[in-house]
Amino acid sequence: MNLKQLFTTTLTVASLLLALQGHLVQAADPVAYVSNAGSSTVSTFNVTTNAFFGLPISVGNSPFGLAFTPDGSKVYVVNNGDSSVSIINTADRSVSPTTISTDNRPFDIAIGSTINGNYAYVTNFDNALVNSVTVINTDTDTLVTTIDVNSQTVNPIAIAITPNGEKVYVVGDNTLGHICVINANNNTLMTGPGYPISPGGLGAFPQGIAITPLGDEAYVTLSGSNSVVVINTSTDTISDTINQAGFFTQPSKIAIGQTTNGLYAYVTNGDTTITVIDTFDNSFVISIAPGQTAPTGLALTPDNSEVIVANSAITGTISIINANNNTVASGSPQPTGGNSPRHVAITPASTLTPVITSISPNSGPTTGGTSVTITGNYFTGTTAVNFGSTPASSFTLLSSTTIIATTPPT
Repeated sequence: MNLKQLFTTTLTVASLLLALQGHLVQAADPVAYVSNAGSSTVSTFNVTTNAFFGLPISVGNSPFGLAFTPDGSKVYVVNNGDSSVSIINTADRSVSPTTISTDNRPFDIAIGSTINGNYAYVTNFDNALVNSVTVINTDTDTLVTTIDVNSQTVNPIAIAITPNGEKVYVVGDNTLGHICVINANNNTLMTGPGYPISPGGLGAFPQGIAITPLGDEAYVTLSGSNSVVVINTSTDTISDTINQAGFFTQPSKIAIGQTTNGLYAYVTNGDTTITVIDTFDNSFVISIAPGQTAPTGLALTPDNSEVIVANSAITGTISIINANNNTVASGSPQPTGGNSPRHVAITPASTLTPVITSISPNSGPTTGGTSVTITGNYFTGTTAVNFGSTPASSFTLLSSTTIIATTPPT
């Protein structure tokens, strides 16, 4: 049989070949949402065409963190200036009339699927007067609870949730560098020996956190000690400290993605550079100088081919990094149309319609057993691979761009 013919027939509708978890609500190109704190707007950037589109969206006062809901239908925006959360509907870029109040001075947000539903976790701090996490049900856009984290950390500046939705890590911007952990099953602080997690030594001042795609490790930047610590999320202990001289200069935010070169971490620094780390052995890869002032929040595109970086200078821009060769991409930087951009959130890969670009080999015996490499984009979340109407004998999802499948007998 000719596998390519079967493949092409099946891909009249791509999801007939690749069955994905959830609903495919995003049929268009993936979009990066960039918060502009200085102009109280959010800009939208098409990461396929590398161009901003539409006027900046007006939200609350001084937006900082922002995040997509798991199905990609909404973007939650944390408004630091008026202690609220705005909700943008991604289908038409409209702002929902529903605004959710938080504690004083919300800063960052993480959204994930927990056993209780799809929940957003928002950090709040106001000069040590308030240290809390607001929990919101993103299915109903309603407040669930507020968790006081003051007993374990102050100035919670960054937050991340594990892919399985079981733990939430809260990073405190303070000299002790304490990191507390929330049990997302019951929304309580984890206590006992080892909590909060401490990176050790005074003057740590953590700033950012990112969790690996498998959820086994969390990487936390320590601005005060020019280092990054690695947390084993199974034991909540520090497994490594990356502090070699010259690697980092006041590291701030961090993003991790499976690039063509490996599972790489990208770290923004206070000296306007971006440090790239290979998480396989936590070795230094390269330092990138985009030539822009004050890089802060950053995110990888769904296919992990680019890194979009918000540069928080008053004249707002984003930098675009080619993650395949770790160079500044053509067309970078680009003005956001707003002032002081802070954070970036990009359409989740699992919500995008899979795109197939090649199959190799494209023919094989009718007895099956041929190993086929399927190449394309947005394969994250694949739960089935069919040849025609027949399921593959087996398949392995290697990355968002590659699947290895074994043909069935026909």
